[in-house]
Amino acid sequence: MSDIPQMKFIRDNVTENALISIQINAPDYEKAMFEEGKAWVCLKGDTVIGFSCGRLNQRDVWALFIDQRYEGQGIGHQLMQRLEDWMFANGCLEIVLTTSPGTRAEYLYRRRGWEDMGLLPSKERKFRLRSKPMNP
Repeated sequence: MSDIPQMKFIRDNVTENALISIQINAPDYEKAMFEEGKAWVCLKGDTVIGFSCGRLNQRDVWALFIDQRYEGQGIGHQLMQRLEDWMFANGCLEIVLTTSPGTRAEYLYRRRGWEDMGLLPSKERKFRLRSKPMNP
């Protein structure tokens, strides 16, 4: 829970996928990370420079955000790999997420093999990733 202020700072200060009409506060982070799912952080020393959070019941990616000063270093890939592995290991057959079109996040998801499900009425793009069958 001590990482939440740093996570919130990163989330609140992005230039892409910025929150427009809602505010996400510490109780929202606590609920997503501890009641509904699990989160991972990337640290540089004691400072959070990126985080991801997946929720099992919703089968979604609640968050993936990197401090803009550290983008392009593979942190997003590593955080997504942990999230995907954990969600699939815990019974998810499919994970979904939404993101703004034309963002670095969209590019990341496409490179990772996420399937584009099209634009939503909210103008966000929906993606899904299905678990791969285990070889016998």
